[in-house]
Amino acid sequence: MVIVMQEGASDAQIQHVIDRLIASGFNVHRSTGESHTVLGAVGVHRDFDHRDFELLDGVRGAPPADRAALAKLMATLSRFAADHADLIEEVDLNPVIVHPEGQGITVVDALIVKRRL
Repeated sequence: MVIVMQEGASDAQIQHVIDRLIASGFNVHRSTGESHTVLGAVGVHRDFDHRDFELLDGVRGAPPADRAALAKLMATLSRFAADHADLIEEVDLNPVIVHPEGQGITVVDALIVKRRL
């Protein structure tokens, strides 16, 4: 897999993407040119979804993700779970699609498992 960073991506942004790739089990090769940095990720991972990297700052070719909408979902879900902790065993949202900035999110499927009383 090849990831091209946006022109002007900071060293911190580049390192964050490298760290995520390594955590996913890839060997990473970095090539820095005059305007872009290219990351080559080598390895085979069946459960890996390249779209996860579209959320990261500095990755070229992906519009900025609507992180505010994702944060709002997470906070709302956290409050809901805390308010109903005595009734809820688990909550599963899968997948959650994060759209480009300002376009929100889509929860494709949700499951709430009731706690046995």
